[in-house]
Amino acid sequence: MTSTAHSVVTTVIHTIPTRLGDTLVGIYLFGSLVWGDFDEDTSDIDILAVLTHDVDADVFATLDAFHDELALQ
Repeated sequence: MTSTAHSVVTTVIHTIPTRLGDTLVGIYLFGSLVWGDFDEDTSDIDILAVLTHDVDADVFATLDAFHDELALQ
């Protein structure tokens, strides 16, 4: 895993639980980063967050704000 990918994944797994609390069931990493063919220049980082219920407006706003913060990094 590249240092950039590691930084993103670490930020996600440490931040999402604090933002979503008991709504969060688990966070799963999948895609090229898991399979070993990740290319920092062209690949995205696939992360799935499983929640206890559908995303409502409040949860969406929380995730949207976090995504914006992450993109700035």
